Amino acid sequence: MQTRSLRSFLMLAEVLHFARAAERLGIAQATLSQQIAALEAEVGVQLLSRDNRNVRLTPAGETFLDEARGIVAQVDAATAKARQVARGDVGVLNVGAASAALLELVPLVVERLAQSHPALEVRVAEHSSMVQESMLIAGEIDVGLLHPPLVAAQLRSEIILTEPMVLALWEAHPLATKQTVAIRDLAGARMLLPERQAGPFLFDRLAEAFRTAGIALEGECGPCAPQTVLSLVAAKRGLAIVPGTLRHLTRPGVVYRRIEQNPLTLDIAVAWRDGEQRATVVNFRRALLDCRASRHLLTSALQP
Repeated sequence: MQTRSLRSFLMLAEVLHFARAAERLGIAQATLSQQIAALEAEVGVQLLSRDNRNVRLTPAGETFLDEARGIVAQVDAATAKARQVARGDVGVLNVGAASAALLELVPLVVERLAQSHPALEVRVAEHSSMVQESMLIAGEIDVGLLHPPLVAAQLRSEIILTEPMVLALWEAHPLATKQTVAIRDLAGARMLLPERQAGPFLFDRLAEAFRTAGIALEGECGPCAPQTVLSLVAAKRGLAIVPGTLRHLTRPGVVYRRIEQNPLTLDIAVAWRDGEQRATVVNFRRALLDCRASRHLLTSALQP
């Protein structure tokens, strides 16, 4: 049974006139008559009684009318929902985000998605880059905001922004009197370092920067959660080289300083599974690119 025939029947039942119903439907009267005849043959009963002057619903037609309205309404609802899903307007999008992405990038893209797709539920959870790779492969998140490079061959990524690293130190530290600090100024300083297992790329970048400056990288490795790191800096446990966006996390007693001729930057990339075509993921990536294009301060405002 075709919904087109049901729609024709509903229109005819409303106006009770073949010519007017055909006109509203935008079809020929003969076509409408054929559709109704075929519908009655399929149902096996007469739905309409007609003569040269009048068209009326039969008792069977009255009953069929109520059911037909419900069927067409369900088809319309299902069609609308399918189109919403195809456009990425509805559903749940699970996003993983590294801490550096949470402070500025995530609020921007979530706000943009809320404007363009208000019925889409975006769930964001903080995870390290390595954990995000595993979660993407396992299907536990749909998209990730992480620090490249990626290890997994089945994932794809695109760099969204690059931000400089800055030095976090307590305000009474001798280096706090400087506006900029060189890596060589950190000779002998106790550094708070990310565990290499959690952030191998960042750890290796820090080690390389210290080697290039001709000094040893000394300190303790521990959790790299921003609030934890800044708390340890405030407690004078050590200095930390952190993403520039962390300057938005004000912590009493902690100040930030530029790193002279800064060789240390941190990329933030969007990552997804290879072959991922769902509209929600495509829309998320598009929103990120729109943010980057329309809000140039995403890069310029990160300059320390």
